[in-house]
Amino acid sequence: MISTIDELILKRIVVCYHDNLPEGFMVIDEALQHRLKKALVGKSYVVHDEGFNGFLIILPYDRNIAFNPWFFNGYPIGSFPEKLLDEGINFFEQSSYNRVELIGDAKYLASKKIDIPFAYNYKDMIKLLKVGYKEKYEFSHVHEYDLPILKAIYHEAFSAGDAKFYKIQNPTERKGFWKYLNYDKAVEDPCSLVFEIDDKPIGFIFICPDGHLNRHISCMCILPEYQGLGYGGELLKAVLNRAYKLGDETITLGTETTMKAYQLYKKFGFVDIKEKSYYIKVHS
Repeated sequence: MISTIDELILKRIVVCYHDNLPEGFMVIDEALQHRLKKALVGKSYVVHDEGFNGFLIILPYDRNIAFNPWFFNGYPIGSFPEKLLDEGINFFEQSSYNRVELIGDAKYLASKKIDIPFAYNYKDMIKLLKVGYKEKYEFSHVHEYDLPILKAIYHEAFSAGDAKFYKIQNPTERKGFWKYLNYDKAVEDPCSLVFEIDDKPIGFIFICPDGHLNRHISCMCILPEYQGLGYGGELLKAVLNRAYKLGDETITLGTETTMKAYQLYKKFGFVDIKEKSYYIKVHS
């Protein structure tokens, strides 16, 4: 059955979650429960059995829906996970939402029969900053460029690239996705750089402080005609060098495993931390 989430249903969700708490999952404390109330009550749905022994959150956003978002790590919680997923997908197919997505542990999801045909793997990566790098080129800071110029580079690079997430987005979603690149934070960070060739901006990298002595790469892109010439590696060298000189001990990022960028990051010593699977289904 599917219910709209109200405060009473949310309490039952929390009880079921704690009764079936997967290993390594966060405990829902009072602060997180307050955030869940704000995010879910009156805005979302839950698939569950009559005794509430299992559940799957349906969270609408931007004309799409997400199953069990970040606070539940994509897992159906409790009993009958495949049945919960099937009912959630039936809800989607009868709705007017554009897309449904489920993001979770690759090994867990691989063992389930899920009627979501489009899938890709995504890895969180980290690199220890032990030495600096020699910078071959000069770079400008992103704040020296107007935002429309950076957006144009981003869309041109990704529209011709191999990022699956970008391929499935419609034009409205592509414009709106910019907010997830943390530009407002990146523009303040000294490691956020623009690469120029003959005074023309050909790519950029966004960096944000993220945790103790760590910086995070939220986006790196190079225009299509300049890809495969080593410029991405030179831009990455500059960022690693500057983060190291600023006293950072690590730098993190996330990327699809089928992108060429994934091999570049491995070449520079980034190692996998965690793998997630993205399962996507789009209305025909």
